[in-house]
Amino acid sequence: MSPMSLIRLIALAVIFWLLYRLILKLMSKAQRHTPRKEAPPSDGTMVRCERCGLHVPEKQALTKDGKAYCCEEHRDSGPG
Repeated sequence: MSPMSLIRLIALAVIFWLLYRLILKLMSKAQRHTPRKEAPPSDGTMVRCERCGLHVPEKQALTKDGKAYCCEEHRDSGPG
């Protein structure tokens, strides 16, 4: 291998390494600027419907005799 071809090989390796670093830097910058999805506001504790087992926020649950229900129909029919 002649000295000229060795220099070309080293130059190509340096160019590829620089391109690789540039691509990594651009990708990390794009990830930092991506807006994050915010979690939906929590209504507090979740409770389980005594009739069907559906979990609903405690504030929205209907209660009867200390038991939670997801809707009027389930509340009025009682535990399942």
